[in-house]
Amino acid sequence: MLGNPLANRSATPDAGINVTQWVLWFVGVFTRGCEHSVSVVRLAADIAAFWQRCANVDVTARQRKVLARLLDAGDDGFLGGLSAEKYMQITATSEATATRDLTHLYQNGLLAHKAKAGPHAMR
Repeated sequence: MLGNPLANRSATPDAGINVTQWVLWFVGVFTRGCEHSVSVVRLAADIAAFWQRCANVDVTARQRKVLARLLDAGDDGFLGGLSAEKYMQITATSEATATRDLTHLYQNGLLAHKAKAGPHAMR
């Protein structure tokens, strides 16, 4: 349970019940639920906007596959970012193709350099 403050209280028919603590608990739980819902909707809207931007760029099926994996993995999903080596593993392409595809995605604003991951990692 989420810590309902009245869960273990018993009341007699004659005793008045002060529900202030319960109302405060309920409002807190409800607020956190609303905040979480807003974050889920924002993420969905951001992902939809990203795919809309992709629709305006010539993206291959290979590139789309990697972009989908990146989005599915979330912010911390690709340890160290996306490198040409990881791209090659995902798509079974040569280093030249991986570099060319990543450069294309970067130049079209669909990938960005990830500063903490090193000079060649993307996100």
